[in-house]
Amino acid sequence: MPPPVGRWRGVPACGRHGYARRTIEQDSRALDGKAKVPEVLLVGLWNGDDLVGCLSSARWSGELSHSETDLRILIGLGELTSRAMTKLRITEALRAANQLKSDFRATLSHEFRTPLHVILGYLELLTDHALGPVTEAQKDALDRIRRTTHSLFGLVEQTLDLNRLESQQTSLQIKTIQMDSIFKEIEHEMHERFPNPRTSLHFELEGNLSNFASDPRKIHLILMNLVGNAMKFTTEGEVRVCVAARTGGLQIMVEDTGPGIPEDERERIFQSFEQGDAAMVSAGGLGLGLYISRRLVELLSGALRLRTHDGKGSTFVVWLPSLTHAPRTTTAGS
Repeated sequence: MPPPVGRWRGVPACGRHGYARRTIEQDSRALDGKAKVPEVLLVGLWNGDDLVGCLSSARWSGELSHSETDLRILIGLGELTSRAMTKLRITEALRAANQLKSDFRATLSHEFRTPLHVILGYLELLTDHALGPVTEAQKDALDRIRRTTHSLFGLVEQTLDLNRLESQQTSLQIKTIQMDSIFKEIEHEMHERFPNPRTSLHFELEGNLSNFASDPRKIHLILMNLVGNAMKFTTEGEVRVCVAARTGGLQIMVEDTGPGIPEDERERIFQSFEQGDAAMVSAGGLGLGLYISRRLVELLSGALRLRTHDGKGSTFVVWLPSLTHAPRTTTAGS
């Protein structure tokens, strides 16, 4: 039965926890012919120094009075409830801040894309002599500008890919894979971004992939990030890409003759905005390529492993299952 409406009386015994032992003086009504006065314990619920609520326990006169154990239990419950409420408010604030960060990142990246497309368009006009003759020195300068612009465009695309993954807005477009066309696109992009004659790039295709189906765009991004990472850190030597048909799927191997990855860095480099040691950081980039690759591989129900020896190159091995033979669209989150 709830306590009757009346006036508070008694001296509170309040401490930092905000508890009080009070009685309510009942108005002139009687219950069962006898006046009953409840004893109420109150424990404050705190958010920092702000009182945001309270827990209460009431007992009627004639029943056993609240003991010190009752008081300690109620204080403990109040502390636990206060902490839970504080964590909930912090979580909500972090979620809002994360959404604001994602919105800002997406807006900024989209705003960069338009002027970059314009720059690349004018560079193509200049290179094709559409706006007049170009000297060899000017052509060399235009080539440098184009490579730098492509590199910046790649960073913008990585940022957008990260946003789509984190916001769970990545969709799967399942269809049969044309690996030859993916190889050609990646080879062209790598020659634009890394025109290093001392590093060769080779592609190999083993087996029949005519029945393999997955998301071509996602596989293109996975290969682009892995091959770009290998080319960036292999200043002299070879990068080899091998795609082989396997029972139920395919295996991708991206092998380089670069410096390798120290043992203590081999897991950290798969985290977002991580690039490993100082030598890796000096090579440029945002540190998103491997993180995005692993997330995309997991989205395609596959697995990504690293085999490396410090100073002896690295090999990234990807396993991807064939998802379906019929084209379909599936909305998927990370």
